[in-house]
Amino acid sequence: MKKPRLFLGVVCLLSTLASCGGNSPTFQPVLLDLGTMIGTQKEDEVDPNSQLKKISYPELASLIAEKGNFLFLLKGSDDLCECWHTLHDDCLAPYVKAKHLLIYTMDLSVFEKETERYGIPRYANHDTLTLFQDGKLAASINNAENEAWGKDPKVFNDWMVRHVATPKVFTVNQAQLDGLYEGTAPNGEKVSRPALYYFRASCPDCSYLSRVDLKDYFSKRETASQPLYAFDADAWKMDPESYQAKKDAYGLSQTEENPLGYGTGAFPTILSIIPNAGEKISSIDQMGVFYNEKIENDVIAFSYFTAERGSHPEAGFNGALSYASNVSPNILEGRAAPAGSSIHERLSSLTHPLVSALLDEII
Repeated sequence: MKKPRLFLGVVCLLSTLASCGGNSPTFQPVLLDLGTMIGTQKEDEVDPNSQLKKISYPELASLIAEKGNFLFLLKGSDDLCECWHTLHDDCLAPYVKAKHLLIYTMDLSVFEKETERYGIPRYANHDTLTLFQDGKLAASINNAENEAWGKDPKVFNDWMVRHVATPKVFTVNQAQLDGLYEGTAPNGEKVSRPALYYFRASCPDCSYLSRVDLKDYFSKRETASQPLYAFDADAWKMDPESYQAKKDAYGLSQTEENPLGYGTGAFPTILSIIPNAGEKISSIDQMGVFYNEKIENDVIAFSYFTAERGSHPEAGFNGALSYASNVSPNILEGRAAPAGSSIHERLSSLTHPLVSALLDEII
């Protein structure tokens, strides 16, 4: 391995080690916003770029701006370098697969073109793993100053255990989503009532629910009886001709056959299912669509939570909305909208109890 060349103008001092390296004995492990079942199963192959999600600089900036809790690997070594294979194949990949972690990555050569570096240490020909909490750098470690971390799985694992709390929300791909409707989890185990989160990565409503409601909910619950499986429906939208048909088929839109859906299908939607041989609509148990209200003249004009829906025998408070029966208020349409600087903030105080009630029921 080449001698490391430090790009940072100022090296972290021992007195600031807790913030630069997160090595304080009192460091509280950070609960990641998102994990993934994609590429993290035992049978998934390991290659130089597996178990990592490559992102662009704007995507990194967005994660930080949205005050995310996430892991980011700045990759300075070459795919052919023995040091990279040792770090990735022997240390990182096995741990990521065991915990189903989502680690974002970017090549150092790409990152170096930008002026804003977010305090991330940068070393030529070496790799730096960073941990962000609420959009701020909380800890980092690298194989330039800490060779053992990049070579010894025990050292790598110990650092992860001390700094990272396993997430409760995990992304799934289309095949894994369909498997859940068959009653099979991504790891092959049987599930009787999985909880699903339909979102779109490009959807501001989904982003707000994830970074506010879901983060708050899971931060207060160290243990959950089961994960929340998240499916990014942007994959559906890549095929505009079948996009609506997909939303109809999976019960997200309201049709004559499906009173549980909302409009033409909206995101974010959280629901639980009781698997029924792959059937989609008939398997829906509990369901909620959030932050899709409209406010007109300071009154909530449209909402998933209406008096008409609440009284419906299947979709209402005696059916798929039973989780909301003890929430007050549980009918949002027609209510005065609270004050706030954005529509999300105006809806948050009314929406958050409904989200929490649904998660209490299905997680």
